[in-house]
Amino acid sequence: MSHVTLPVIFDPRTRLAHVVLAFLTLVTPVQAETRGLFRIERSTGVKIQASDLGEYIQGGIPDDEFGDENGIVSEKGLEQLKKVMPQIDADELRGNLEAEKVITLFTVGNLADMVAARSGGA
Repeated sequence: MSHVTLPVIFDPRTRLAHVVLAFLTLVTPVQAETRGLFRIERSTGVKIQASDLGEYIQGGIPDDEFGDENGIVSEKGLEQLKKVMPQIDADELRGNLEAEKVITLFTVGNLADMVAARSGGA
């Protein structure tokens, strides 16, 4: 039998342990915000707003370079996505990924990496 180790966060206020499922996606910035972005600052000292997600994902690439005229993520955009979302299959997404839907691929694990990068822990 194989075992999987999952990260656990202990909340001393509630005395509950929460399993962190790094593969769960946030779906949209609004849902991400309601699912606890505001708690990140309190627990880590790193302030992240929903708008920061897009900036982090795009990596400073201008909209017109990140996607093409049809709203499909460009090769340059896919290269950036692979850096911040290493779980994606760029070959499978090439030519098919709508820029508007990129956030649906952003996972809790990606958010944890973002927090670590901002806190200097990456």
